[in-house]
Amino acid sequence: MRKLLILAAIPLCAWAAGQKLWINGRPSPNGLLQHQGKSWVCLDDLKSSGAQVSTSPDGLSIRFQAEGGAQQVAAVEGKAGEWLFNGLWRLRAAPATLVRKPYSGEPGTPGWGIELEVRNGAKREISLHQTGVQLPTLALSNGTVLKADEGDWQLVSFRALLPGAAIKHQLKFYFPHATPDSAVEQAQHLVVPIDPRFGLLRDSGLRYSVPAPSFRIAY
Repeated sequence: MRKLLILAAIPLCAWAAGQKLWINGRPSPNGLLQHQGKSWVCLDDLKSSGAQVSTSPDGLSIRFQAEGGAQQVAAVEGKAGEWLFNGLWRLRAAPATLVRKPYSGEPGTPGWGIELEVRNGAKREISLHQTGVQLPTLALSNGTVLKADEGDWQLVSFRALLPGAAIKHQLKFYFPHATPDSAVEQAQHLVVPIDPRFGLLRDSGLRYSVPAPSFRIAY
């Protein structure tokens, strides 16, 4: 009789699917799991997101790397549409949309347009340029990396913002001239590199709250 009671109790302890889960900006295949009132993450999902998992006679060891994947760079990571914060800047990147480079013929050289929204989280007026924020890059699904249009970027980077103020601008990443639409690869990662040792930042007395303040957004 005791064995029968144990078997009957097993279904009550079953694992249940919970909310969606993103790890380093990437969707987790198994999502957030629920068991006995607690939330759990599948070990396979951690491995696929770059965690180093090793076993020993004493148990299991998990280490998270500061960098990895396309455009390897230590950074504050997230996904499109998510607000990220590095101690000085709050940044959100919208999904990529197809754009055309002006005056590039017909139908026009293609590119990806990504609307960036940047908000000043410091206690003084500053610009992205003053704080070591550099030209963003966009990694594509085939490993190609596109640089943001420099003139376009200057409209954002040199704009001084008061505390709490924000700027929203669609940043363009163009393919080489005359690239056909059939060769357009999907956007995979947007990287906004930041040099925390930049001279103007050092002179301002401002500091990032994280050791690796660059932004890396997954698509």
